[in-house]
Amino acid sequence: MNNKGQSLLEVIVAMAIFALISAAMITLSLGGFTALEQGGEHTEAKALAQEGIEAVRAIRDSAWNELIYTTSSVSVSSTQWVFDGEDSIETIGQYTRTISFSDVCRDVSDDIAVCPGDYTDIHSKKVSSVVTWEVRPGVSNSVQQFGYLTNWDTKLWPQTDWSGGSGQSIWSSITRYDSASGIVDVNSGQVVLDQTTDTSASTTWPFDISEDYTYSTTSIEVVNDFAQLVGATGSLGGTIDDGFENTTDTSYDWPFSTAGNYTFPTSSVEVTGGVGRLIDFGGGGSSGDTVNPDFDIDSSNWTYNDWEFASKVNGSRESSGGNPNGYINVVVTKNKNSSISGFWEQSFVTDVDNPTIATTTFDWLVSQYSSSFVTSFQLYVFVDSISGDPTVGQQVWSSGEITSTTSWASVPEIDISSKLGTAGTYYLKTAVRVITGGGGGPTSGTNTGGFDNINLYWEGGGGSSYVIDEPEIYPTSSYSAIGVQSWDSFTETAIKNGGEIYYQLSYDDGANWYFWNATLWMLAGASDYNTASVINTNILSFITSTEQIKLKAFLQSDGTQQVQLDNINLGLTPSPVVWSFANWDVGGGEVAPVGVRQTDGGNLNNYADITIPSGNSDSVGGYWQQEFVTTEDNPVVSIDFDYKTIDFNGLPDMSQIRVYVDTATGDPVNQVGSGINISAVGDWTTSTQIDATSAVTTAGTYYLKIAYWVETDGGGEVGPFTVGFDNVNLVWDSASYPNDSPTISNSESFIPSAVASWTGFVESAVKNGGEIYYQLSNDDGSTWQYWNGSAWSTATASSTSNTASVVNSAISYFDTTAKKLMFKAFLASDGYQLVKLDNIVLQYEVADVAYYGNQFVVGNISGAGPLSNASKMTSLRFTASGDNTVSGARVYLEQSQGVSPFYRYGIQSDISGEPSGVWLGATNQGYGDYQSLAVGWQSIILNEGVVLTQDTVYHLVIEHQSGTVNGGNNIELRRSDPINLLRAYDSSADVQSNILFSEDSGINWTVQNYQPIYLLDFIDITYEGNPYHEVVQNEIYGDNYFGQQFLVTGSDIMVSTVGMDVSENNQGPQADLILGFYNVTGGVLLATSTLTTSDQIANGSYSWQEFFFDQPLTLSSGNTYRIYISAPDADVTAHYLIRSAFHDSSSIFNSANYNGTNSFYISSIDGGDSWDTTGIHQDLVGFRFQQTIFNTEGYLVSSAYNSGVPSAFNVIEWNQVTPSCSPNCEVKLQIQTAPNNAGSPGDWSATWCGPDGEDGDDTDYFTDNAGQ
Repeated sequence: MNNKGQSLLEVIVAMAIFALISAAMITLSLGGFTALEQGGEHTEAKALAQEGIEAVRAIRDSAWNELIYTTSSVSVSSTQWVFDGEDSIETIGQYTRTISFSDVCRDVSDDIAVCPGDYTDIHSKKVSSVVTWEVRPGVSNSVQQFGYLTNWDTKLWPQTDWSGGSGQSIWSSITRYDSASGIVDVNSGQVVLDQTTDTSASTTWPFDISEDYTYSTTSIEVVNDFAQLVGATGSLGGTIDDGFENTTDTSYDWPFSTAGNYTFPTSSVEVTGGVGRLIDFGGGGSSGDTVNPDFDIDSSNWTYNDWEFASKVNGSRESSGGNPNGYINVVVTKNKNSSISGFWEQSFVTDVDNPTIATTTFDWLVSQYSSSFVTSFQLYVFVDSISGDPTVGQQVWSSGEITSTTSWASVPEIDISSKLGTAGTYYLKTAVRVITGGGGGPTSGTNTGGFDNINLYWEGGGGSSYVIDEPEIYPTSSYSAIGVQSWDSFTETAIKNGGEIYYQLSYDDGANWYFWNATLWMLAGASDYNTASVINTNILSFITSTEQIKLKAFLQSDGTQQVQLDNINLGLTPSPVVWSFANWDVGGGEVAPVGVRQTDGGNLNNYADITIPSGNSDSVGGYWQQEFVTTEDNPVVSIDFDYKTIDFNGLPDMSQIRVYVDTATGDPVNQVGSGINISAVGDWTTSTQIDATSAVTTAGTYYLKIAYWVETDGGGEVGPFTVGFDNVNLVWDSASYPNDSPTISNSESFIPSAVASWTGFVESAVKNGGEIYYQLSNDDGSTWQYWNGSAWSTATASSTSNTASVVNSAISYFDTTAKKLMFKAFLASDGYQLVKLDNIVLQYEVADVAYYGNQFVVGNISGAGPLSNASKMTSLRFTASGDNTVSGARVYLEQSQGVSPFYRYGIQSDISGEPSGVWLGATNQGYGDYQSLAVGWQSIILNEGVVLTQDTVYHLVIEHQSGTVNGGNNIELRRSDPINLLRAYDSSADVQSNILFSEDSGINWTVQNYQPIYLLDFIDITYEGNPYHEVVQNEIYGDNYFGQQFLVTGSDIMVSTVGMDVSENNQGPQADLILGFYNVTGGVLLATSTLTTSDQIANGSYSWQEFFFDQPLTLSSGNTYRIYISAPDADVTAHYLIRSAFHDSSSIFNSANYNGTNSFYISSIDGGDSWDTTGIHQDLVGFRFQQTIFNTEGYLVSSAYNSGVPSAFNVIEWNQVTPSCSPNCEVKLQIQTAPNNAGSPGDWSATWCGPDGEDGDDTDYFTDNAGQ
C-alpha cells in the first residue's frame, strides 16, 4: 500500500488545527498590542499622581498655611502651583486627579500613629494624590501616591514672657510688647485679663434740667437743683421743745452717798459715809469717821441741842435746799440784849492716841439774815471731848461776822489732830450763835445758818497703806440733760492728804472717755486725765450734742495718803424754759389742778401731765402754755400732739382735752379744733391734726395752750384724773402746698450699657415732716411697680409705693432683664410741708458680684408696736436656711408694761406672704405660752417641735393668750432698720425677712418693712436669726481706731476691693479716712491707704466707700485678718462715724451673729499699737470684700517682628487656659503685615486679619490655639 498521499479527512483536521493555531496566534498578537497600550496609561497616571504630590510640596514651600483644604485640585497660576479650592478635582485628558489632605497624629514617643493618637501634629500633613481613568466602558483604573509634608525648614518666632511691659515697637526683648488696652495684666509673665475695678456704677438724677423730667408744673417745680412742691413764698416757724425734754437743771451733784450708783473696784475703793475713798490696808493701824454727812435721807446720828436762850432757838433738818438735797440748820429768833445759840452734835470714837491724820470738812450757808439789834452773828465748828454746850474760843472753825445771807460755801479739810490727843470718845459740833444789843423799838427778823456734807475723818496707830494703781470710780449711769446749752463748771469736794484725784469725761455713756490735751478734748488712753481744776477751766467746750455726761475719777496715792472724794458738782446752762403750767377757773372750795413734767414714760421719754385731784362739784382745768411769734399775716397753722390717759377714777360730768391759741397769757379763750373726750385709761394716742389757721390772723405773739378740763357733780367724790401730753407741736407756714402727692419722674428710662443687678437707691431730700414715696418701672413707664414686702408687684395707686429706704433695701431684686429703669416720686405733704427732692442716686453692678463680709446693716432700733389688746398680733417672717426642727424661740422686748399678760409664741406656715393662722407641729402645738417679767431677751419653749424645710417661708407669730391686756399691761417687740433682706449670720439673701402687724386678729396684716430681731432654737442645739438688738456709732478720729478681725474658713478667697459703710458727723472732718488691712497670722500689713475723704460723704448719711487693691489679694483659709479704719488728723468735733451692732454676750447669740466667733469687732485707743479683741458679741456693720472679677475683654499688640526676607508666616499657635463660661470664654488672635522699609515696617496692611487673610475686613480671628 502507498502512504505518500493524504486523505480528505486529514486535510480537514489539519486545517482545523491550523485554524486553531492561527487564531491563537492572532489573539496573542492583538493582546500584546493592548498590553503595550495599557502600560502606557498607568505610567502616565502615576506620573500625574506624583505631579500632584510635588505640586502640593511646592505650595508648601511657599506657604504652609495654604494647606487648609480637605480636598483640592492644583493648577498653575503665574508660573506657580496653587490650590483651586475646597472639593475641587482636576480632569487631565482621560484622567481625573484628586488631592486629599489629612491630619498626622503621633504617640507619646512622637512617632506617627493611627489617629487620634496622643496628639495631632499641626506641623505635618498627610497628602494623597489619586488619579483615575476608564479603560473600557464600566471599568476604571486608578493610581494613588502618598506623602508626608512638614514645615521643617520654617523659622520660629516664639514669645512666652510679657512681663517686660509695653513700648517696644520693634521686637528685640523677648519679654516686651508694643501696647495693650490697659486692662491686661502681664505681671505674671502671662497675658491675662486684669481684675476689673469698675463693676460698680451709678447714675444721678440731679434735678438741674427741668426738661429731663415729667411733672405737673402747677404742683411741682424744678428750680435751684431741687424738685419741690409749688407754694406761695412765705415764712414759717412754730413751737419748740415739743417733747418736754429740755432740762431745767442749772447744776447736778454726784454725792457718793449710795454705793450702787457707782462702778469701782471693791478690792481697793469703798463708798461709805457719803464719800468714795481708798481702802486702808494699813498694818495694825485703824481709822474712822463720822456718818450721815449729807442728811439726804434724815438726820440720824446727829442730835440737836439748844445752847443759849432755848425759847428763841431751834434746829431742824430740811429735805431740800442743801448742797444738794437735805441739810441741817439752826434758826434764831432775836431777843434784845441776849446771846442766842444752838448746835448739832455727833459722837465718834478713836482707838489710837494722837492719830496721824484727823481732818474735817463741811459746807455752810446763811439762809436768813436780819440786822436789827444784832451785834454778832457767827457759825462755829467744835471738836470736844465731852457732850453738851461748846465753849467759844475752843472752836476749830468760825465763819467770822455775818452781815448778809450767803450761798453754800465749801470749807476744805481742817486739821483737827490736836483735839484728839488720846483714844476715846469725842464730839463733832456745828453751831449758830447770835448776840443782840438793846435799844428802842420791838425786835423782828430771823437769823438762820445751815450745814451740809459734814465729815470728820481720822486715822493712826500702826500706819496706813493704800493702793497706788490709781483705781477708778465712776457713776453707773450718765447724767442726762436734754436741751443743755453748755457745761459750765466742774467742782470737786475731796480730802486728798497730799494725793490727787484725776478725771476723764464721756458724752456717750462711757463708750469712749476724753481728756483735755491742752488744746482740745481728745480720746483718752489709760493715763490721759486731768485735775478737777483743768476740767473746770475747759468744760465749757465739752460736747453737749448727746445731752449727757459722765465722769471717771482716778484716786492717786503714794501708798500712805488716804484720798477721799466727797462730791462733784456740775454746773450747766439749760435751754430757756418755754413751757409753763397754770390753773384755770379754780374757785373757792374747788380742787386745784397740778401740772408736772415727768422724765420717763412718755412717747418717748419725757412728757407733761395734768392731774385733777379727787373732789366733787368742781369745774376746773389746767393747761400747759408756750409763747410763739409769727412774722406773717394769715399763715397756715397746724397743731398735733400725743396724749395718754394715765389715771381715771369715777365718772365726771365732763372730761375733755382742749387746745387753744390765744393772743394773751391767762385762762384759755380761743379754742381750736374739737375737744377730745376722755373716759378711761388708755395708751399713747396721736391726735388728729388740728387746723388753727383761723386763730392767727396777723403777725405777732401768740400762746399755744393745751388744756385738760373736768366737771364733777355733787353726788360724791370722784377722781383723781390724770392725762399726759407729749410731742406737742405747732407749725405755722405762710405758704401752702399741694396735698395730693403729685409725681415727678425721669422722662426717659436710664439704660446702662451693661447691668447685672441694681444695688442702691439713695435720695437726698428736705421733707419738713412730709415724705417722698417711689415706684419703679422697667418698661418705660408702661407699668409701675412697688415692693410689697416680699416681691416687686404692680402698683395700682399712689398708696402702693415705698420710701427710698425700702426701695434701697429691695432694689437688688428688681428685674434687670430689660436693662432699663425709671422712677416715679410722689411728693407727699399735708398741705403745710414743703417737700424738696435734691437728687436720687441709682447704683448698679455691670457684672455679677460676689461679696465676702458683713453686709447686714443695723442703723436704728425701735418698737414694732405694743400688743395692747387681744386683737393685735405681730409676725416675724423668715425663710428657713436649712432643714431642721425648731424647739424654741427667742425675741427681744422693747418694752413690757405693767403686769404682762401671757402671749402665745409659735410657728405658722406662709400663705401669700401672711401667716396661715394655723400652728405647725405634729399635733398643731408648735407654740409656747409665756409671760414676760422684764424687757430684753425672752426665751420661749415650744410645746412640740416644728419641722422646717429649707427655702420655705414661715412666720413666728405672737398673739395674746390670757390675762389682762390694755394700754398699761402689754409687751412690744424690738425691731431694727433698715430692712436688709439678708441673714445676719452670712449675709445670704432672705427676701422674705420682715415684720408684719395685725390689729384685727390676723384678718389683715401690714408689712412694716423693718428687720425682725429673733432667734430660733433647733433640736440639734444650733440657732439662727438676727441677734443684734443694739447699735452704737463709733467716732473715728485721733488714736481712735475701729475694725473687724476675722478668720477665713473653707476655701481661699480672691478679692479685689474692700468697702466700709461709713458716715461723718455734721462738722465734716478736713481729714482723710484711712483704711488698714493686716494679716494677723502672717504678721504682714497688706494695705494702708485713703479709703475716702469728707467731700465724698454726705453729713450724717451712711454710704459704702470702696478701696481697690492694686492686685487681687488672696485671703487664705486658716488665716486671721484685721480690717480697720482711722482718721488721725480728725478730732472730736469733726470726725467720721462707723456703726457696730451687738447683742448679749453668750455662746448662743455668738453662734448666730455674723460668722460666729470667727469674726468680731475690735477697737484701739492708742493708734493701733494695741487692740481690744474682747468684743466677740459685737460686729462692725458693715464691711465687705468684693471677690475678684476679671474684665470681659482686652487686647495686647505685640512688637513688630522683622523676618529679614520676604516670608510667609505659616502657623500661629499658643497655650491658653480659659474657664467654662457662657457665652464662651476664648482667646482670639489677628495679624497685620508690612513690608520692610530700611529696617522699619512700611505701610501696614489695612486691617487686622485671621484665617481669611487680608480681605478688607477685620471680622475673622484665629481661634484654634492648637494651631492655624
